[in-house]
Amino acid sequence: FSSAWVSSSSSGDPFKEWKRAILDTGAERSDESGSSVADVFTGADMGGTAVGAPPLPAGAAQHSQKMQALYRTRRKQAYALLVKNISCKDIKFHLRTNFFQQGEQAWQYLCSAELSQAPRPSSVTAKPSLTSSSSPALLLARATTNVPPCLSSASSCSATSRRTSSALLI
Repeated sequence: FSSAWVSSSSSGDPFKEWKRAILDTGAERSDESGSSVADVFTGADMGGTAVGAPPLPAGAAQHSQKMQALYRTRRKQAYALLVKNISCKDIKFHLRTNFFQQGEQAWQYLCSAELSQAPRPSSVTAKPSLTSSSSPALLLARATTNVPPCLSSASSCSATSRRTSSALLI
């Protein structure tokens, strides 16, 4: 996606366009379980948190161990996809501190109602690339109380508009 494409999009909300682009890019990468990185974001991957997500196979069999390893790998890949497509150092630091290698929880944090209403810096610049003991709800509740400066009105990432996102790249 080019920034010109985003500017001419029908929604007019670069954050929504960024989310769509991340999901589209995540859908390009799937594994032997049939789950994709995009499925991690929605909780629909094997072992995911969404209602109806296929469960991880139980037991110590080789197939079960492989599916569990793929589950962990998808979470790391989802986290990497998000972090690669965020330019703001404050957001990256916050994600690394609270959600390191936990793609689903990092996604939930970025898309939470509190953050989607927060003022955001402007401009969109690049295309997404692919290169726990606590519950996700508890992690999300703990993290949303401390919003990084990039997502507040006192942004350190050159804010020029209240509803768009230069900190998030697409």
